[in-house]
Amino acid sequence: MNTKKFIVFLVSLIFFVGCSTKTDVAQNDFYDIYNDENLTDIKEDFQSQLVLQDDKTEEFSIPNADKYPYDLVKLLDRYLNTKAGGDCSGFVSLINGRYDNLYFDENELNSYYSNHRKSQAMYNLYKYNEKISLKNPKVGDLIFFSNTSTKKSIKSVNPKNVTHVGIIRGVNKDGTIKFIHFASGKNMYGYMNLRDKNTHIRDNKVINSYITRCSNASCLTSNRFIGYGKLN
Repeated sequence: MNTKKFIVFLVSLIFFVGCSTKTDVAQNDFYDIYNDENLTDIKEDFQSQLVLQDDKTEEFSIPNADKYPYDLVKLLDRYLNTKAGGDCSGFVSLINGRYDNLYFDENELNSYYSNHRKSQAMYNLYKYNEKISLKNPKVGDLIFFSNTSTKKSIKSVNPKNVTHVGIIRGVNKDGTIKFIHFASGKNMYGYMNLRDKNTHIRDNKVINSYITRCSNASCLTSNRFIGYGKLN
């Protein structure tokens, strides 16, 4: 391989990195062209819009809507379509630092590394403090995924091998979660709906994004989801 081709290869590799080593392992493209109209946006009636209803119309309130309202959402959106953070856990760390250690203390986090990935350390910290949940997502919560790496060694191990993390921005009444994360070289929106786990698009709207480089249902966010990191 000549020098020119090698440089092109390196640039291509960097482009597809969403979570790098020491912060996280590689994260593949999201192939959706996201439409902001897919979900209920956070507007003046902030509290009323951040509600999740199940199929029995039971409502789950969002108790942190008053505590983490517009300023957090605006902070997240400020970095949309930018390279800020450099990878998925780097983006979370950036928001954490700008928001007075909302998610963790960096020094404390250092005690929870079980490998080189920072997203795994975040998950371990929240798991230890019993703040990992599989239900009742809220704006500002972390969202964790497993086995999103292209590396075969990652795909072949424990399914609770956390490789990617994002921050929830909104929750629609149909159960679709909108989150922001670093993928494909920039911070972008992703979507997940656990009520319809194997569906990518419903009614012309993306409800589950592809989170690894493949087009089958196993590569949707809903099937790589491992838990929410709860703020409270």
